[in-house]
Amino acid sequence: MLKALVKNPIIAWIILLVSLISTISAYVLTTHHLDNRDQTKFESETLQIIDSIQDRFSIYEQTLRAGVAYIYGSENVSHQEWKTYLETINTPVYWPGIQGIGWSVAKHSQQDDKFSTSVVYLEPLDWRNKRAVGYDMWSEPVRRKAMKSAMETGLATTSGIITLVQETNENIQKGFLTYLPVYKTRSTPATVKDRKEQIWGWVYAPFRIKDFIQGTFSSTNKKIEFQIYDGEQIDSNQLLYQSKDFYKDDLINAKFTQTTTIQVKGHSWTFVFYADAIQEQSPIYLLPTFIVIAGVLFHMLLFATIFVLYYSNKTTEKIVLERTEELQKAKTLLEDTVKERTKELKKAHDNLEQDVKDRTLELQNKIKELEAINQASMGREERMIELKKQINQLSIELGKPEPYDLSLLQKT
Repeated sequence: MLKALVKNPIIAWIILLVSLISTISAYVLTTHHLDNRDQTKFESETLQIIDSIQDRFSIYEQTLRAGVAYIYGSENVSHQEWKTYLETINTPVYWPGIQGIGWSVAKHSQQDDKFSTSVVYLEPLDWRNKRAVGYDMWSEPVRRKAMKSAMETGLATTSGIITLVQETNENIQKGFLTYLPVYKTRSTPATVKDRKEQIWGWVYAPFRIKDFIQGTFSSTNKKIEFQIYDGEQIDSNQLLYQSKDFYKDDLINAKFTQTTTIQVKGHSWTFVFYADAIQEQSPIYLLPTFIVIAGVLFHMLLFATIFVLYYSNKTTEKIVLERTEELQKAKTLLEDTVKERTKELKKAHDNLEQDVKDRTLELQNKIKELEAINQASMGREERMIELKKQINQLSIELGKPEPYDLSLLQKT
């Protein structure tokens, strides 16, 4: 594999691309995991907020039921008795967020379903609540709708958005009320008709929304902001509460958002939750960045290493090729020199051989000439010997001594 890498840089680019893709994938997966973790945390926190509000409503309903039970158990509840009852349960301390608990009686007219009401008692009777004593809540449509629903169902019912009679020109808050019906029968009649006929009044509690929220949450996740709308629609005219001054971009740019509609004692509230971050930053949130940095550095280092090896290999190959070419040239030069010398030696050999042949032929010719001369000389000598023999024979015949000694010739 390494051999292939150092020989083909395209593989290095492919490895880098795959590595970067894997790094980005790891970053996306890790970020997605952390976002899911935060989303789960966000949803859990929003549920806790909703549960806290619903639990608070249930607790406040119990205080109203206790008031109803107090009225049912008394022949005629006086103002002092109502005050003593409220002082005993100590709403400012044990039921924070509640403006007070009141008793409003119904005044029937001659026409069916036509009557007025009057707030008889409202404790604690501070300067705000004094403003509401004697007020006919039935005369106001939003209050009347909730009072009528409570009367007809026999259940605790929460009103829509109102401005409490207790409000002044300073620190004005939107509010709502929760009503629990009280019947002359000292129990809840079985039919709607009987409930209308037997209605005595309502034990109720007014709430200033900011006081209610602050009394509900001793501590909340400060990173989560929310709005509460009256009803099932998000309508700026029905905005009941917002945890901070709201701008449209806050919701558009928020990382986490959720809209939830709940029932609060027969009435709908719609919550819009949003947050940019759900929990404090911790080292784990640096993990995606660390993965990207470490991954990019590692793979760039690997990429650079592969290219260094590639170019080192190319340089080595170039040097080897140059040395091989030099050796090949030297070999060719040597071969050419050997061929030239061989050619020269062959030529010298051929010349020598021809010279030997020529000399041999020349010698052969000279030998032939010598042999011819020799043969000629031998014939002349034989004739001389024959001539000497004839002269010796003639001398003998003449009786003279032989002039030539031919004894040596006879021995040969």
